[in-house]
Amino acid sequence: GPDSLGSAGYNVYVGEQRAMQLGIANVTKEHGTDFVYMSSKPTEEGPRESVRLEGKRRYNSGLFILDVEHMPAGCGQWPAFWLTDEDNWPDNGEIDVLEG
Repeated sequence: GPDSLGSAGYNVYVGEQRAMQLGIANVTKEHGTDFVYMSSKPTEEGPRESVRLEGKRRYNSGLFILDVEHMPAGCGQWPAFWLTDEDNWPDNGEIDVLEG
């Protein structure tokens, strides 16, 4: 669907099946470890189709650990890990843990 209100980016987030079909997401096994691979591709017209990973659960507090082996870089990519109160954004702000 469309980007979040706060980002207002020129892209459309697609589901797993479409992302796999486009080749912009997959899981690759390297040296016995699974890696999530995501990318972006330009389009002839209209917004880019892109991938956004979100947790299925919501938390009010906790210790959050991010283990990053490699961060993507390139045109149309914005790797980020952040915490927010999505229902009350931007009033309650956000914590930007990592942005590439």
